[in-house]
Amino acid sequence: MRKKLFFLIILSFLLSSCSTKEITKQNSRNEVAPVTTASVQKKSINESIDISGVAIPHVQIPFFTIQPFEVKSVHVQVGEQVSKGDILVSLNDEAAKKQLQAAKEAVTKIQDAITAAKKALPTTEQLTQLNNLQNEVKHALEETRDLLQQLQNDNENVTLEQVIESSVQITLKQAEISTFTNQMQQSPSGTIMQLETQLSQAKQNVEQAKRLVEQTEITSPVDGVVSSINVTEQMTAAPSIPLVTVIQLDQINATFHVNSFDVVKLKQGEIVDVTFAGIDKIYKGELKSISPSIDPETNLFTVTIPIENTDQHIKGGMKATATVITNSVNDTLVIPIHSILFEEDRPYVYVAQEGVAIRKEITIGIRQSDVVQVSSGLKEGEFVIVEGKERLTNGDSIHVSNKES
Repeated sequence: MRKKLFFLIILSFLLSSCSTKEITKQNSRNEVAPVTTASVQKKSINESIDISGVAIPHVQIPFFTIQPFEVKSVHVQVGEQVSKGDILVSLNDEAAKKQLQAAKEAVTKIQDAITAAKKALPTTEQLTQLNNLQNEVKHALEETRDLLQQLQNDNENVTLEQVIESSVQITLKQAEISTFTNQMQQSPSGTIMQLETQLSQAKQNVEQAKRLVEQTEITSPVDGVVSSINVTEQMTAAPSIPLVTVIQLDQINATFHVNSFDVVKLKQGEIVDVTFAGIDKIYKGELKSISPSIDPETNLFTVTIPIENTDQHIKGGMKATATVITNSVNDTLVIPIHSILFEEDRPYVYVAQEGVAIRKEITIGIRQSDVVQVSSGLKEGEFVIVEGKERLTNGDSIHVSNKES
């Protein structure tokens, strides 16, 4: 009897438990899930990449000194507009002027030496005199030979005294020629060529010294803006550091360093949108140059996009961002990216149909911002569930809370 009573109690408990589970399950199925939806639309979308870079002035002119001169005066300030010919920095020119004076004096001394050497050269008259002496010696030699021949032939009209006298005359003439030639050889004809070479070099030194004096007063060759000043008055300017830099902001080169994956998506000549940090404006620019080889130091490619900056709002060094369209699709179905779920890397969505969530497998394409292309699985005008999709299963009841449905 006691066993029978215990069995009845257990059976009653099990029946009660099963009834509770069935009720819970039924309530869960009848629960309506709140969701929001978005319509499947047709539109044109673009896939793009953003590359980051910096604004660099198209014209940048740094000014250096050739020699370490003392800075006499700085005439400009950073940010100041300057015109072509304006004086930027004045350097102490005393040392440069001393070099110029020394170079000029060297030229004068060499010119005087050349003049003196030329005066010592034989004149035309002297050369004629030498030629006459040589002819006289030649004639005397011929006459002496003739006398000797006649003497050997026992010519009674020729005596030994005549032959000796003729020989003496030849010796005297030769001595005169030797003396005259020695005087002419003392003329510095070879020295003149050396002096003329030295004079050419000395004149070059004068021109260099003139340029050095001119460069002690540094002027701007263009209209522009002073972007940096690295010297102060009375300090010694180093040749390796620019004293001052002038830039032109009318045109900016937006310069980017791009990796290997993105550079293959770029096309030279295409028009892109460029923005700059701090400026609420989109600029149009042509992708002008793409470096053909990678920079071995950065492992990146350099890309340049010139931008017209007539209002000069863009400043050198500003961060630049270029949006480059890499793919375009016209008149295609799109849905919000946040409406898509994945199962084993396969995308799917829930579509709202008459208060029920219907699961649909889809194929997606390119993405633009927060929308993505759908190439199969949906039709225009359907509504995909955006919010509340994560807790749904196929066939669940839903309540669409946004007005779009």
